[in-house]
Amino acid sequence: MNALATCSDEVLNPTGNNNEPNLAPLPVLISYRAYGGEYAEDLYNKIAKSLSDIEKMKYSYRVGTYNLWDNLGWQFPNEDKYLKTEFSIKYLIKTIELAKKLNNKEYLTKSLGWITQL
Repeated sequence: MNALATCSDEVLNPTGNNNEPNLAPLPVLISYRAYGGEYAEDLYNKIAKSLSDIEKMKYSYRVGTYNLWDNLGWQFPNEDKYLKTEFSIKYLIKTIELAKKLNNKEYLTKSLGWITQL
């Protein structure tokens, strides 16, 4: 069964305030672990090219922060923590660049906060 055909867009990309994660970044995160950073970057660029700047900013933020989820470490116990952090910083920097361009202080502050904690 094809999960993308079965699940509604609302399930994959929830819009409510119920703190449900947006699942759109998962293909980039899984491709990073399966095929490496370059492949994940190519996939990110293909997905992001159809997004507006504000959507792209939110998407890159999700990629950068979701990559740091603890449960991903449980699923990939041999993952190099330095490379994982480096991958996240790359997408958080993309978020910062877009937040500066859009004058979005919320995502600028959130991204800088994540980077300073790494």
